[in-house]
Amino acid sequence: MSDAFTLKVREPWPKGLHVLNTAQARSFAVALLVVAVTVLIRSPYFGDPAADPDEQLYSLIGQAWLEGEMPYRDLWDRKPPGLFAMFAGMHWIGGPSPLAYQIPGVACTAASALMIYHLAKRIGTPTGAAVVTVLFLLNIPRFFMHLGQSETFLVPILLLQLIGIASVLRNSDPAKVFRTLCGIMLLGGIALQIKYSVLPFCALLAVLATFRLWQMQLSFAQISASLCVFAFLGLLPTLIFAAYFASVGEFETFFFANFVSIFLRTEMYPRLVNYNLINLATVIFPLAVYAVLSVITARKMREQIDGTLFVLTLLFALVGAFSLFMLGSPFVHYFGVTLPFICLAASSFFSFHPSRKIFNFLALALALWCTGFAEQRVHSSSHKNAIATLTKAIGTYVPDDECIFIFDGPSILYSKSQRCIPTRYAFTPHLNSFHEQTALDVDPAAETARILAGQPGVIVVSETFNAPRYVSETRAMVRDAITKGYVLAERTEFYPGMLELYLRADLAPADRDGIDRPASVPCVIKHGNQCQYFASFTN
Repeated sequence: MSDAFTLKVREPWPKGLHVLNTAQARSFAVALLVVAVTVLIRSPYFGDPAADPDEQLYSLIGQAWLEGEMPYRDLWDRKPPGLFAMFAGMHWIGGPSPLAYQIPGVACTAASALMIYHLAKRIGTPTGAAVVTVLFLLNIPRFFMHLGQSETFLVPILLLQLIGIASVLRNSDPAKVFRTLCGIMLLGGIALQIKYSVLPFCALLAVLATFRLWQMQLSFAQISASLCVFAFLGLLPTLIFAAYFASVGEFETFFFANFVSIFLRTEMYPRLVNYNLINLATVIFPLAVYAVLSVITARKMREQIDGTLFVLTLLFALVGAFSLFMLGSPFVHYFGVTLPFICLAASSFFSFHPSRKIFNFLALALALWCTGFAEQRVHSSSHKNAIATLTKAIGTYVPDDECIFIFDGPSILYSKSQRCIPTRYAFTPHLNSFHEQTALDVDPAAETARILAGQPGVIVVSETFNAPRYVSETRAMVRDAITKGYVLAERTEFYPGMLELYLRADLAPADRDGIDRPASVPCVIKHGNQCQYFASFTN
C-alpha cells in the first residue's frame, strides 16, 4: 500500500497544467496586496454621495443627461462633456448609487498603483517600489482625490502615456514608434475630455514625440505629417463632442462653457488662496524632499537604474506642478495628477540610500499618521447622515411638483430628493461665490432673484452663509426670502460644518402661531420673525 501511495504522489503533473513560477507567484501576490490596500484606503467613502462637491455635480449632470437633459443648456459647468458622458455611462451601468462611479474609481486607483510599482522597480528596487506605491495610496486622501474626482480617472491615463513615451524612446522601429505615438496622442485627447488642465502634459508629449522623430532622422515632411496626425488624434474626442453639440443647436453654450468662461473668473478670495497654499505646502513638502533626495541618489546609482524613465518621471512631475498653477486656482486636489510622478521620482531614494530602512519606516509611518482613517470615516458618516436626513425632510414636507433651492450645500440633494432644479447653475459656488460672478453667461443676482420669485419649497444654506467670499447681493436676497417666508425644518451636521433646511411657511405642518408643531419641525415662525438661525445668518 505504501509503495502504491509513493508511486502515486511521484507521478508527474498532467500535461498542459501550468504552474506559476516563483516570479509570477510574487507578481500575483503583489497585485493582490496592492488591490487590497487600495480598497482599504478608499473604503471610508464607499457609498458616500457627498464626499466631494465636484463629483456630486458630475454625478448630477451625468444622471440628468441619461434622462434627456443636456449639459450646459440644462445644467451648467465648465468641465469637458467627456467627463459628464463618463459619469452618465457609469450611472447607466451601475444605477443612481454613488457606487456606480466609486467602484470604477477604485479600479483606476488600483491600476495606477500597480503601474507605479512596476515602473518604480525600473528606477529602484522592489522594496523601494513597494514603499512609493504605498506612499501614493496613503497620500490620495490628503490630496482630496475622492473616488469620483476627475484626477482619479486621469492618473492611470497619464501613467499609460509615460509608459508609452518611455518605450518610444527605446524603440528604433519607425512603424512601431509611430503607432505607439498615435496611441499616446489619442489617450491625451481622452484625458483632455476629462479635464483641460492636462494640456501641459499634451504639450510635453508633443515635444518628446517631435524629438524622437527627429532623432530617428526622419525628413521634415515626414515629421510634419506625423505631427498633423498626432494633433488630429489629440483633438478628435473634443471635435466629436463639438460636432454633437452643434448638431443639437447648442454649440455656443458648449463653446462658452468650455473655452471662454474660465478666463472670465475674478481672483479668488485671498484668504481662501492662502488656506489652499498652506494645505498644499503641507502635503507636498515631505514628498518633494523625498524626490529631491532621490535625484541625488539616482545620480550615484545611474548605472543601475533606467535613467531615461527617471528623467521622464521628473518632467511629468514638473509639468503637473505647472498645470496646478496654470489657471490660478491652487486647490490641493489639482495636484493629484502630479502625485504619482513625485512618488515615482522618490523610488531611488527609498531603494538605494544607505539608511533606507530607517527612512522607509519613517516615511510610511508619517504618511499613515497623516492620512487619518478614523477622521475620514467620521467625515463620511456625517455626509451620509446629513443627506439621508435632508432627503427625508424634503420627501416628507415638499410635494413632488415643487422645486428646491440649494443656495449653499450639497448639490446631490437635487437628484436624491427627486425634486425639480430651479436653475441650471446647480453647483452652488456659481451663484454664491464672487470668484464666479463674472464668469457665467448670466448675472448671479438676477438668476437668484428669478429663483426666489418662484418660491422654491426648500432653501438649504450652511453655517458659512455670511462668509466674505460669497456674493453679498445674492446672500442678502436669500436672507430676506428666508426671514419673510420660510421656517427652519431641519438642522444637521455636515462636515466640516452644519446645514440648515428652510421650508416654505405654507408647507410647514403646524399652526401658524407655532404652538402645536410636531417635533420633526424644530421651529415654526410667523411671517417676518426670526427663529434659531445660524449665529452669522442675521448679522
